Amino acid sequence: MEKKKVGILTYHRADNYGAVLQCYALQEAIETLGHNVEIINYRQPYIENIYKPIQKKELQNTLKRPRWYFSYFFKLLPQKIYKHIKYRLFRKRHLKTSKVFDSYKNFPCKYDTIIVGSDQVWGIHCTNGIDEIFFGEFPKKGCKILGYGISGNVNSLKKVGVKKLTKYCNNFDQLSFREESFQAYIKEHIGIIGELVLDPTLLLDKKIWVLLASDTKEKNDYVLIYLLQQVKDISGLNKDLTTFAKRKNCKLINIFDVAHSPTEFLGWIRNAKYIFTTSFHATVFSIIFEKDIYTLKTHNGHDVRYIDLLSKLNIGNRAIEANDIICINEEAINYTVVKNKLTELKKESFQYLKNI
Repeated sequence: MEKKKVGILTYHRADNYGAVLQCYALQEAIETLGHNVEIINYRQPYIENIYKPIQKKELQNTLKRPRWYFSYFFKLLPQKIYKHIKYRLFRKRHLKTSKVFDSYKNFPCKYDTIIVGSDQVWGIHCTNGIDEIFFGEFPKKGCKILGYGISGNVNSLKKVGVKKLTKYCNNFDQLSFREESFQAYIKEHIGIIGELVLDPTLLLDKKIWVLLASDTKEKNDYVLIYLLQQVKDISGLNKDLTTFAKRKNCKLINIFDVAHSPTEFLGWIRNAKYIFTTSFHATVFSIIFEKDIYTLKTHNGHDVRYIDLLSKLNIGNRAIEANDIICINEEAINYTVVKNKLTELKKESFQYLKNI
């Protein structure tokens, strides 16, 4: 097999657990196929801005209210800077990145193949509008353009519009998607049948993630919550989660309070007794670490990503309404069945990567 120079274009510069870890996983998966891989270091303007530790508007509001000074300058801001540094260190240690570029004009054209994805690279809410680079609008110079596990919100595709979307899809030699809803929309409106593949994080063996995960300070059983998307009755939810944790004789821990890096994120999930989340990648790693996981339905279109995954693995009953926490069925997940299904899906996704 000829060794290729492969560039990955995704949201790796976001200080977001899932964005960084899925990038790392795709890098590692492609390297196992014998190719040279590099992360295309695109400085996307909106993503760069929202993950800056010091936000201009936030700072201005603080300066207008002296009673906020201590909380902001000695608590909130140091935490944000610390987290930002931890993400930079992770990228430096684990991602093989190109030189930084920030526009179409200086896009690097040195690859045999460019893979766009995975993650929500076609979710325009992530980039505050259409960023055409993620839709293949960059200099090709003879390289192959592929989409792997492209995801997003179907509402984003509707906002892009069929005319533009058709143009963008034609930039790609081949497309694959992470969710059935995305696949179905493209098939119906553009006429392209893209394959369904797993998120890259599910391509790597559990032992790789175990080695990468940091140890946690909490040694007792705990219930971990990670609400990336909010549910409607947050006060009622917190009350029900507190009651659930007390019933299980566990401590209740919010991941935002304890995890400041991707490796810490992995560690807190690996050691949790129970997990409640509205995050796709928290759902993924709960499955990888074989945890007692419950995902909460938000009914905002974003929850389809983890509901779809749970259904594929025949554990769709683990997606529950927030007000059903008090009457949870105690039946444990049969991870033997889940792992068998996951092995089958993993083979298909790896075969897709080999074929393309």
